Amino acid sequence: MRLAAILFCFICPSLFGQGLLRKVSLVVHDSAEGYEIEQKFTLQLDSASPTFILKSLHFQGSLIKVNSVEGNHDIDYEVAMTNPLAIDVSTTDKLSELTVSYVVKTRRKSFYLPLFYTNLTATSSNDDFFTASINSNQMELLRLHFPSTQIDMEGATKDGILTFQLPALPSVLRMEKADNPTAGILFTTVVDLAVILVFIIISFLIWRKRKQLFYG
Repeated sequence: MRLAAILFCFICPSLFGQGLLRKVSLVVHDSAEGYEIEQKFTLQLDSASPTFILKSLHFQGSLIKVNSVEGNHDIDYEVAMTNPLAIDVSTTDKLSELTVSYVVKTRRKSFYLPLFYTNLTATSSNDDFFTASINSNQMELLRLHFPSTQIDMEGATKDGILTFQLPALPSVLRMEKADNPTAGILFTTVVDLAVILVFIIISFLIWRKRKQLFYG
């Protein structure tokens, strides 16, 4: 059931709406607070005083906290902690840009970053309709599993930032963070040194014992 919802949101974000969705961009920062996300919607609304809804699916192990919702004009919004999480947006001006800032907290190595989607109809399916940038000082440990596009992680990563484009708005990014190999190397190195030290001590004790036997 959840997979069907994901595919529906990915392939066709909307069948009905009060306007058009022209483009979506996403910026993700891996921080001590969690994954700080800024999702920007470029809109073309039919009415000068529209009301529409943004939604985000709930995934076990991922906790969302909405920090702000801002537009190029004054807006009113209300966050409903339902499943899916919903943000009701209303404005008295012709809104053309909307930015949602939120944080996703997770302690899992394999985790989901939920994205917001809307009931507005997408204007195109061009490759650059959705643009995402993921910034992490441990980018070499991150793996993107969904959307399952053929992304060259090394080729698409520059200065610790992974950038990619998609022809549609996904409802989630499924990612995985591997263990830090440096920590593993340090641990095995300590173990190896400890073993070597034990052998040295044993060899010294054996040599000392033989010396005592030899000289009486």
